[in-house]
Amino acid sequence: MAAAEAIAGCVAADELTSSYIIPSVFDTRVAPAVAAAVQATAVTPPAVTSEEN
Repeated sequence: MAAAEAIAGCVAADELTSSYIIPSVFDTRVAPAVAAAVQATAVTPPAVTSEEN
């Protein structure tokens, strides 16, 4: 969900049109925005110990 919101956030409200609702694949703002959003929401799973197996 965070990635989708980051992609959507790359298009400003004044840029939205019926034919432009998502940024171009060549938009250089997309990859860094998605990477930051995913990093901010990523959760490391807890380590499983041999006692839990």
